[in-house]
Amino acid sequence: MRLALLSDVIGAQEAHDAGLVSHVFADAEYEAGLAAIVARLAAGAPLAFSATKKAVNAATLAALPAAFQRERAGQSLLLRTGDVVEGMKAFVEKRRPRFQGR
Repeated sequence: MRLALLSDVIGAQEAHDAGLVSHVFADAEYEAGLAAIVARLAAGAPLAFSATKKAVNAATLAALPAAFQRERAGQSLLLRTGDVVEGMKAFVEKRRPRFQGR
């Protein structure tokens, strides 16, 4: 909710700690770290991986169409407000927006 409402920029470690990313590597360690993950996946059980992916996707993606509909409805409403005009104008003028809830 914090990221959605406040648009905070967070670092890699904080994203990892919040469960938003699974791994964090220093630049110098990235290729080796990625290769290790790929090797683990390649050595895994393909049938079990397939079943797991299907189960996770079924549990998490089933609500996606309704989420998209809510997003469309919200955007359709918000795009007709004065606040969206102010937000775009502020962006172009490189200043903080002054929203008024209109």
